[in-house]
Amino acid sequence: MNIPLSSLAGVALFLLGFGKKCDAQCGALLLNCNSPSDTVCVLNENDPLLWSGNGWYDPQHFVSDLPEGSVDLSISLSDTCPGAVLHPRFLLFLDLDGNGSQETVLDSDNLPPYDIILTGNAANPDYSGGTPRRFDARPIPDSLKWHFVLKTSPEAGGGLSARVSWYSAVYPDSFALPQLPLGHHKIRWIVTNGLGDTTSCERAFWVRDCLAPTLECKNMVLTYVLAGALKNVWATEFVQAAGDNITPPTPFYSDNQLVYGIRYAGTGTGFPTDVYGEDVTGLHLTCADFSYPVEIWAKDRAGNTSVCYSDLLINDIDCWGNPLIIGICISDYCPQNGEIAGYYVSGQVSYPNISTTADINKYSGNENCVLLTNLLALNSDYVITISRYGDYLNGVSTFDLVLLSKHILGVDPLDSPYKIIAADVNRSNSVTTFDIVELRKLILGIYDSLPNNTSWRFIDQNLVFSDSTQPFLNAPFPDSFWVFDVIQTQFHDFYGVKVGDLNCSVIPDVNTPAGIWLPDRVLAPGEVTEIPVSAAEAADWLGFQLALRYDPAVLDIEQVLPGALPGMDEAGFWLSPGRLAANWFAADAQPVSPEAPLFTLRVKARRALNIRDALSVETDRLTPEAYTAEGARKALLPVFGPENFAGDGAVVFTAQPNPTRAGASIPVSLPAPAAATLSVFDGKGRKMYNIDFQLDAGFQMLEIPAEALPEAGVYFWRLGLGERQFSGKLLRY
Repeated sequence: MNIPLSSLAGVALFLLGFGKKCDAQCGALLLNCNSPSDTVCVLNENDPLLWSGNGWYDPQHFVSDLPEGSVDLSISLSDTCPGAVLHPRFLLFLDLDGNGSQETVLDSDNLPPYDIILTGNAANPDYSGGTPRRFDARPIPDSLKWHFVLKTSPEAGGGLSARVSWYSAVYPDSFALPQLPLGHHKIRWIVTNGLGDTTSCERAFWVRDCLAPTLECKNMVLTYVLAGALKNVWATEFVQAAGDNITPPTPFYSDNQLVYGIRYAGTGTGFPTDVYGEDVTGLHLTCADFSYPVEIWAKDRAGNTSVCYSDLLINDIDCWGNPLIIGICISDYCPQNGEIAGYYVSGQVSYPNISTTADINKYSGNENCVLLTNLLALNSDYVITISRYGDYLNGVSTFDLVLLSKHILGVDPLDSPYKIIAADVNRSNSVTTFDIVELRKLILGIYDSLPNNTSWRFIDQNLVFSDSTQPFLNAPFPDSFWVFDVIQTQFHDFYGVKVGDLNCSVIPDVNTPAGIWLPDRVLAPGEVTEIPVSAAEAADWLGFQLALRYDPAVLDIEQVLPGALPGMDEAGFWLSPGRLAANWFAADAQPVSPEAPLFTLRVKARRALNIRDALSVETDRLTPEAYTAEGARKALLPVFGPENFAGDGAVVFTAQPNPTRAGASIPVSLPAPAAATLSVFDGKGRKMYNIDFQLDAGFQMLEIPAEALPEAGVYFWRLGLGERQFSGKLLRY
């Protein structure tokens, strides 16, 4: 007999064969049918190798991959009649096509082999036949793949438990809960005791996606409205990052998977919809609108939602046809060095009539001017800080110690207030022998960076020194400058001062260097191998020079093999214990690329080592640099990366140095210009640093300043290049 379920939560218990063979003195056949619950929530990430591939289709997400979750299907049973031998059996009715009805049945008395499901057999006699289909697409032997099985275990008091399980043939004693696709399923248990008694129960259940999407909002979005025009601002413009455990990854601008909604904060509840019940994914703005806090929502295909908050800042200056621009331009105080690029502008803007601010984070790239055009509103206030990180030894040598000593002794005073500021190595607003001590430690490599100073300082060109021989009378020189009540476009010009460089020998464009690429490889003790040394990007060079340092107790360089550059031969190398010097030059520029090594080292490891730890580029004696076809000097920086790097796509190398005592650099090679965002997080997931770039094509170094790594510990960096994300770990000690 069949008893229909009164609801999804209903449990139908019914007896088959009422003439029981047990007498009243022995225990009845019992069945506890309370698993699973009515709704089984899926909270895990979808496994793309289960229930996926040919023959499977998820109509909700439009992919050939059914999302799945763990389901506990079990019963407890007992019978104390003499001679009773309990035999449980399950019939698992599965909805595998997402239409709400079960078209497929698994019978524990007739289970298919390996990772096979016989689909479409629900209407067949005895649930026989069906179309075989694989549900485990993992690239492993069949003997390791999951199979359905009925697992029984004895319980206290002589009872028995039975569970639908997964197992593999190689490990038949190891079981796991089955992963069932999302859908409306049911389980029927049938238990006999060998004495002619039968009990059965049935339970329906839904496997549902219950996990809300992850959603992170930008702090603020600024938009302009043209006079007399209608402007749309979209929810996707506010999304910093989003994802879901089930929904396939999609770009923010795509609405066929995750859907994004927006409304003014506090004007409704739940996912934003209009009076017709349609999703509200954008707002319509005119010059009459003002700035508001907004709610940004994300909704997956199962209807789960998340919300985050941001600020919409409407700059009405465009309504008057007068957008504001603030420009910051940098040049070296040494006239022969010209303009300076590769610096950062950071700060904050405060807006009138609203209690909110916007962060300023911008990188100058290869330009000497940064233009702030989409952040400023009429009467806003802002504070700006200019920074340039790294390259502490750029332009710094022992000769600067000579000049510093002569200045202190009065033998030959420095002839520029900016040189005197550069000589204040410990930033004490004075020049003393303590500056000699600090600069010497930097040159000798005791310091990677100056503990009390930055690599560069920036001085307002409008500053008039009251006494050019005593510039510290005007100190402190502010690292930041403030502007209040902005009412017109402004430009601010600054001089860059390289700390420690007293003879103007700095290379201003060192932040657009050339990279020397070496493979990041581990060598075993006694291993002999060849290490190619290549340019990290395709370019045209007139020449290069560099020296590699190594520990001869750890590594032997047995031979140096010149590359294919015209004129490169053994005369361009000098190998001595612990050091290899190399140079090459030509009258006409020659192409270099990652595919063609400049030269190759045949080495032998004396012990286990990593190439990145065994080889370094010398900086204190032979300046590592390359000369472009235009005659420009470029600093050569070592980059360790994957051996299959071919320079034909965006390549992000690991941060270096790692571990670090201060900041770090991330080498990047790009085939085309790209917008980028660099973020740094501490071990607790707190964002410590964030900056936006507009990167040029070619090789470049992205700096993580020491300020982003304030204390010893593990940090994580994430670099977004368009839709691609790169990440890594960084240790500060």
